[in-house]
Order: sequence, then structure tokens, then C-alpha cells
Amino acid sequence: MSRVAITGLGMTSCLGISLVENWNMICGKVSGLTNISSQHTAIGGKLSVNVFTDFGRMYLRHTNTLHSALSLSSAIEVLNNGHFFPENDDQRFRIGISESLSMSEIGSSSFLTSGAFTGANIATAIGIKGPITTTSGGLQAIFEAAQIIRSQEADVMLVIGSGQELTEDYLGKFAKMGLLSQEKNYSMFSGHGMVLGEGSGAVMLENLDHALKRNARIYCEIDNFAQAGPQKLYEMDTRLPLTGDVIIANSSGTEKSDLAEVKMLENQKKVVSIKGNIGWVPSAAGILDTIIGSLIIHQGVVPPNCTESSVKGINLVKNLTLEQVDKVAVTSFTFTGGAACLGISRFLNK
Repeated sequence: MSRVAITGLGMTSCLGISLVENWNMICGKVSGLTNISSQHTAIGGKLSVNVFTDFGRMYLRHTNTLHSALSLSSAIEVLNNGHFFPENDDQRFRIGISESLSMSEIGSSSFLTSGAFTGANIATAIGIKGPITTTSGGLQAIFEAAQIIRSQEADVMLVIGSGQELTEDYLGKFAKMGLLSQEKNYSMFSGHGMVLGEGSGAVMLENLDHALKRNARIYCEIDNFAQAGPQKLYEMDTRLPLTGDVIIANSSGTEKSDLAEVKMLENQKKVVSIKGNIGWVPSAAGILDTIIGSLIIHQGVVPPNCTESSVKGINLVKNLTLEQVDKVAVTSFTFTGGAACLGISRFLNK
């Protein structure tokens, strides 16, 4: 079976509009969550007004919404970061897009007007002619992209997810389901509700032989993937299906998911979550977590959690550490009850 590597990263959040800016802020224990004017929730991770203006000017001519513009910006950053732009049709037909959409967007009117066909828009804007897929959830989108590469349908896949703007209408949809936090501060695994954020993320997956041939930077390799539905997830004897030197926790904030994840994370080596930095970004959360896991492996830096939360039995990283990390497990819990876990590992030329 073909080995699949991560060779490019792109990220936008309330902390900044580039991968480097976000990583530096996260390593510096900075939170971008602020008080927001909403009748539905007290805090959120909103992009600055200047960011909206810049993205509107740069990208909206290619797309129909800011949601799509954020996806396009991360797609362009991931291509730049991976030093790969298709130059001819042979290459354009061998690169595809796997787009992540959250369950809140699929089948809703907001999805049809502001989230749909982002992958096609991006493909048109940058000349991609390979496979285009849409999947519910960031980790699932990464796994599906890896499978496309392993089946030799593509050499390179861009996995992209982008959250919606935190408008009153959008927040209201989560509030009607009783999912939003009413607290003024974020606390890990509190079960008090979700704190949403704006932003986008993209990872470039690549056939390892293809990456080595062009001397690409290899952040890590895709190892394995597991998922479970609600029935299995909420059994009290459930354990994390994948393990690693570091676990990137989902920490969504919903009561059932937090309870199940805490049970899974007991006695794991080190646990990190970026939800206190940027909030939970629908469609992009699993991708953004994978970006952080990839940087941890590649740079040998484990960032601290930016909150002072303590949870019995869970080793939450409190301070930035420098160490070699060989394996990272990224967890994902949906508010509908499903869970997934992606394993990534250090590249070894074996």
C-alpha cells in the first residue's frame, strides 16, 4: 500500500491569517477568544474586521462568499507552503480536493448558499482538474484523501475546511440545539457548551514517492484511522483506538462528548487542545488539529494548553516543551455523537 505524507499546511484563525502567525501564537499560550455581542453566547473566536476586508478584496472575486474565500486563502497558502503548483495538465489531473463540511452545514439552507461547491470554486481558481470529494468532518476528509492517493487516483490531494462567519443567524442554529456555552471563559472538558471560532485550514497530502522525487518537505506520514458511532462512543469502557506520544484533543465542550473523551484520554502521555486558542471551527476543527500535530512532529515542539484547566487523570500540557515526538493521535468528536481518530507519525525513510 502506498505511503502518504503531509507536505503542506495552511491556516487562518482568530489568532492570525498565516500558518506561522498561528503557530507562534499557540506556542506562546495566546488565546484569540474574546467577548462577542450575541444573544446566544458570550465568547467566540472572531476574525478581525481588517482580516475580513483583506480577504474580501483578495479572494471574493473568485468565490461567492467569505466562507469560500477563507478556504481559497488556505488552499493557496498550503500550495505555497508545500512548494507545489501544477504546471501542466498532466499534473493538474493528478491533484484533487477533499472538502470537509460539518453536519450543521449539510442539508441546510446556509450550506446551499454559503458553503456549497467550495471545492469546485477552488479547483477553478487555481486550475485543479483531479478528484473533488465532500465529506462530513475534517479527519474523515483527510482519510478519504489518503485513500484516493493510495488507490492511485491522484498524487496530491488538498484537504480543506472552513468555518462560517459567526453571525447571529448562524449562532442561533447552534443555540437552538442547546450546544453553545453561556460561560464568559473557556474551560477544557467542562461540558458547558461549545465555543465557536472563525477560520480555515488546509493540509496537502502526497504520495510519498512523488514527494521524495521532488524533494518535498515532509512534515509527517498518515499512519492509521479509526471511527465510531454514538452507540460505541458513549459506552463507559471505550478507550482511545489510537495512541501517540501526544494526543491532540477535540475538547468540543458538549456534555456527552467531553465525558466520553475524558474517559478515552485517561493515562495518555500528553494532551494538547487548541480550542482555548481559537475555538471550535466547524468543518475545519479536525484539519486544524492535524496541522498542529504535524508541526509538533516536524519541529519537535509541544505547545502548552492556553487555559489553566485541570482534569483528573489527564496529563494536560502546561508549558512549552522541546522533544522528539514520533507519533501523534488527533481526536474528533461530533455533537451528533460520532468520533474519529487519526494517527500521524514521524517520517522514516525505510
